[in-house]
Amino acid sequence: MEHEKSQSFHFELVMPDAVMHHSKETAVTVPAVEGETMIKTGHQKMVLNLQHGICRIHKSDRSEIPFYITGGFADITPAHCYVATESAEPVNKIDIEKLSKVRDILAQDLDETEDPIEREKIEYRIAELNTKIDIVSAYEDKDQHI
Repeated sequence: MEHEKSQSFHFELVMPDAVMHHSKETAVTVPAVEGETMIKTGHQKMVLNLQHGICRIHKSDRSEIPFYITGGFADITPAHCYVATESAEPVNKIDIEKLSKVRDILAQDLDETEDPIEREKIEYRIAELNTKIDIVSAYEDKDQHI
């Protein structure tokens, strides 16, 4: 058991207003701008820019705890990985159908709105929802084929 502890590192997933997850882990995969990056104990010191994607905490039983994050950064040392993001949600709490309905309502609002500033806000929100739906759906599809 002592050997297993020494093979772990401290992991924290934080948002401006909350700590979403903190624990000792052996591996975490983050959605870096350069591509998915797996962090393990003893990883070289670095800071990574993160993009919208799935942050996966790999458990010793080969299961994962996935979070959808909206970018941010990861501060990594051999003993810790600190992920700061604007928002994070457990993937199992995300309802794709509900997000799709919200997107459809926004699309109707967009059709009815003439104010260019309001249109831009609605278009941005629709793009955010499309990104979230696409990323979470792809993760869930991959997960079902394993």
